[in-house]
Amino acid sequence: MLVDANLLLYAVDRGSSFHEAARSWLTEQLTGARIDHFAEIGMAGFVELTEALGGVPVCLKAPERDSYSGVDLPAGQSLVSGAGALAFVRQRHGLEDGDLDRIARQQAFAAGLAQRVLAPSTITDPARLQRLVDIATRYVVLDSGWDLEQAVSQLRQVSADALTFHTIPTGRPDLRTPVDGIAVQIDRDAVQAFVGSLLGSATLGSATTPTTPPTLTPPTAGSSPTARPATDDDPLTQQRAGTPETGGTSAPPTSERPVITAQGVPCVD
Repeated sequence: MLVDANLLLYAVDRGSSFHEAARSWLTEQLTGARIDHFAEIGMAGFVELTEALGGVPVCLKAPERDSYSGVDLPAGQSLVSGAGALAFVRQRHGLEDGDLDRIARQQAFAAGLAQRVLAPSTITDPARLQRLVDIATRYVVLDSGWDLEQAVSQLRQVSADALTFHTIPTGRPDLRTPVDGIAVQIDRDAVQAFVGSLLGSATLGSATTPTTPPTLTPPTAGSSPTARPATDDDPLTQQRAGTPETGGTSAPPTSERPVITAQGVPCVD
């Protein structure tokens, strides 16, 4: 099971020395769950990956055409790759629930991507698998305790049908932050209760004591990334949902978001 990280990781100050290396650490502090490993791929790698797989299946409930993201797809199932895949996961403008709908898009895309990557035609095809490894070598960033050989070996043991995507509970979608505009409000206690109900006690509790943020292993040679713990100045939206905040209106937590699985091709807004 994968717990969606998009809403968990709003505390990124893009103008500071805060680095992606702190993401796993921040997620642990917010959710109370242990994060074993961290991997990240940039936009260029994302485009090449979808092309190497021959496209990723997605499904829309209604036709979408958006000049901001570049998405232009009919209702129903489509096969997207390259720039078209990037447009599908980036659209926010014109979606009723904005960031939350975009997260559902990304979860649905990840489900389709898992189907492609874990399909027998991929993992048993040496040439295709080698191309994926080449892309990962150039574009994927792993934490220092994990290497690509280990990641590929573990990937072979995963069943796409076992993957489930959840979105954490949220509050107001218009929370003002000190440095980065509007954010989606979250309640730390509610998030930890939610994650605990999904994962159980086996993976909880180890993150309650602050630990050193992990060091990432970059895909190319270079200096080690820097990281710092989050501070009170970071826009972590940890106030309780429903708490009034200057410049905005109080709102109750959002309704429960749909659970997305990799069984079939999930249709989203």
